[in-house]
Amino acid sequence: MLNTELKSNINKLWDKFWSRGLSNPMDSIEQISYLLFIRRLEEMDNEKLENSKSSNEKYISIFDGDYKFVSRERSGGKSEVIKKADFK
Repeated sequence: MLNTELKSNINKLWDKFWSRGLSNPMDSIEQISYLLFIRRLEEMDNEKLENSKSSNEKYISIFDGDYKFVSRERSGGKSEVIKKADFK
């Protein structure tokens, strides 16, 4: 079962999709899945980056430069999307 915070966040995202013309529930679920996938990829990439720093190995992020999808900032224990890069 979903906790209330997660359910609230999903409903907010659903409302944003709906207000921008994405009214098909399957399309919305697909977009949410892509967002979760990219977020997890970025988290794994950040873990690899931190591990490489502690072991003094060189690591080049797959999200470096123009391809950085989101950057997050910790505030109050929550991870928030604060900036989206422009894709070229």
